[in-house]
Amino acid sequence: MTLGLNIRERLEFTLRQLSLNFGVLDSRGVLLGILLSQAELAELVGASRPRVTEHLAELEREHFIIRQGRQLIVCLNNTENAPRVKVGASSYFRKESQQYGRPSLAAIAS
Repeated sequence: MTLGLNIRERLEFTLRQLSLNFGVLDSRGVLLGILLSQAELAELVGASRPRVTEHLAELEREHFIIRQGRQLIVCLNNTENAPRVKVGASSYFRKESQQYGRPSLAAIAS
């Protein structure tokens, strides 16, 4: 599904997919309901951790993501040329008040 995309595009695509699957609506965007290390994120996108760190810093400067401690908020409407992942109705997202557990990396990758 991500064939032909560069590291940044794969990272944006993965963050959008994680937002759809594990996102919690927030006033600033979609709070990822899971904690991922940069190494785990690198494994998901098929890149090295240092390269993912560079791209995350760039995405933060461009306001595509907001770091809140170890959590990420994905601002889905803040990129113009990003690979588009269809964001459906808000029913795909959990409400802020709902609790969530931390799924395993294997569950995320599937």
